[in-house]
Amino acid sequence: MKKLIVLICLSAFLLTNCDNLQNSNQSNKQTPPTNLNEQKTQAIIDKEKIEEYLDGRFILDKAQQTSSGIYYLIEIEGTGIHPSEESTVDIKFQTSLLDGTTFEDSKDFKEDGIVSFGISEQFITGWKEAILLLKEGGKGTFIIPSGLAYGKRSSNKFPANSVLIYNIELIDVR
Repeated sequence: MKKLIVLICLSAFLLTNCDNLQNSNQSNKQTPPTNLNEQKTQAIIDKEKIEEYLDGRFILDKAQQTSSGIYYLIEIEGTGIHPSEESTVDIKFQTSLLDGTTFEDSKDFKEDGIVSFGISEQFITGWKEAILLLKEGGKGTFIIPSGLAYGKRSSNKFPANSVLIYNIELIDVR
């Protein structure tokens, strides 16, 4: 009789834990849909904001778009080489929001406005991609969706999910 009670208790324990284990494994396999859905939704919102910005300036038809979602206008083509991800570059830049608020300028760092850095350094994805589109001597405006900028992060300079505008002049590539 004791063996039968132990066997029933053991069976109940195993069945309960197997069910919990199965539910646990199913939830571990699922990708959190909220984060992915939020990213997709924000990308759509950013695209609409960018296109509205460009359309309001009558330049939507002149802007090019990368596969990642960056819109850009090359104002000066440049005659030099394109940088690579291993390059060190000298640039001048200005960063602003869609409302025109400038929150960073290379002149804030050096009087002549020319700053040097390696492209492989820790910068936002969109900025790196933008610089790689320029040739030495080139100048362009790059409108970067929030997902390729700072995403949900904010600072005292910009709110979360900000689309950024970079005006970049590529002075030298090494």
